[in-house]
Amino acid sequence: MSALPHKFFHTGKHSYLYLPFNNRFYQLDDCCIETLSAWLHGDTATHTTVPSDSLGTFLAGHPEIREAFTNYQEFDFHNPITTTGYRQAITDHLTTCVLCVTEQCNLRCSYCCYSEHYPQSPNFSNNTMRNEVARQAVDFLFTHSRKTSSELTLGFYGGEPMINYPLIRNTVAYAKEIFGDQILFTMTTNATLLNQEKIDFLIENNFGLTVSLDGDQQSTDRYRKYWKEPGSVFESVLTSVRMIREADPDYFQNRVIFNSVLSGPLDLDSLEETFIERLGTQAVNVGLSTISAEHTDFFEHHPLANQYDDVLNQAEDAYYKKLAEGIGSDKRQSIAFYHFLRGATIRISKRPDKPLNETIPFPTGQCIPMVFQTYIRPNGDTYICEKFEGNSVGNVFDGIDIDVVEALFQPYYQDTTKTCKQCWVQRLCSNCIVECISNGAFNPEMKRSACENERASYEHSIIRYLDTLEKNPSALDILDNWSYE
Repeated sequence: MSALPHKFFHTGKHSYLYLPFNNRFYQLDDCCIETLSAWLHGDTATHTTVPSDSLGTFLAGHPEIREAFTNYQEFDFHNPITTTGYRQAITDHLTTCVLCVTEQCNLRCSYCCYSEHYPQSPNFSNNTMRNEVARQAVDFLFTHSRKTSSELTLGFYGGEPMINYPLIRNTVAYAKEIFGDQILFTMTTNATLLNQEKIDFLIENNFGLTVSLDGDQQSTDRYRKYWKEPGSVFESVLTSVRMIREADPDYFQNRVIFNSVLSGPLDLDSLEETFIERLGTQAVNVGLSTISAEHTDFFEHHPLANQYDDVLNQAEDAYYKKLAEGIGSDKRQSIAFYHFLRGATIRISKRPDKPLNETIPFPTGQCIPMVFQTYIRPNGDTYICEKFEGNSVGNVFDGIDIDVVEALFQPYYQDTTKTCKQCWVQRLCSNCIVECISNGAFNPEMKRSACENERASYEHSIIRYLDTLEKNPSALDILDNWSYE
């Protein structure tokens, strides 16, 4: 018999068993951990009879663990792309098209994945989407979403998408002719090119708007700079955001979110003051992200940028202390609080409770490629997503080439079905093929590194999670009836 994947956790007060098969935690008596570990590894002959010691008492109280051991021997993951169901889904269930309407940008942010610091990513170019490509992309979404029950979304991306504002206006008008009010529009923008006309257009069409802003003037202007002109990017964004807020306060609070890229030296107090006091947004509307360290020499040129762990660690300690104390229904929390809450806490707390053989998921956080979203570059070529560095898998005129998709993902799935079967973090994992691509192809060593990081991160987060619930069993009841997005 092969082992049943599991992980033991120790908080300092109690010990726990975690089983990914049913996604459950079990509080343990320390005296049975050694024998339980041997049993879970299949090293004993007691799987058909219940032992009479403390292990037997524990298993008798949790018969689903014995069932899990048996069922996991027969369970296996599969490559969804090779199934008939996938070919039907890729034809009819698309929900989101993201259009890269231009590869031009009026900024040259040092940490941008399109900068010279990321040689494997495409550089900025003069490529701009034409109206006929955009219209075909809308038709592509219409054709491939016939059986979709979810809301449809058309996103605009760049470069800086507002450089191609006329095309955006035309495309929105055409999409509304095709879909009526059954489509949502989104955009990611640096907000430096907005004016009253553009703001009115965004509000009128209820765009979900993501604005890039790193915090106060010092942290924003440190790495976000204009390409061909002087001036403060921060001041430009501040002006635009205030115009949005003044034009429609409800739209500003409900449809505008911010993405702040963290870099050292980090001052979370200044970041909080900028977004909450100066811009007037809510803490829940600000997302924090970090600079990718893969395939880049950015940190060699800017070594201080990566020095913020101590600040985040202190903020994490304050977050768990706050959770343990209990926040009730008080939504007036800090930006850092929501950052940690959106991370592993929600994923652990809201994990699905069905056993693997009833859900048939795929291990890792990999989405089913080209089913839920597609990314379209200016020439009409389609890609897995905007983060993907591989080759195109078709175009909006000729459709998706499933054989290309399969050839791209086959090595990833082969590796994953083999290595993830015995991994304890398989039901929580958020990794996908994006973390495992080098020079457009799957790189197993990059996957090993990503897996190690994921396990270490979740081991830390789960211990903090369990420790918090020991201190306050109702600490996370807020997640039952409180939306954060």
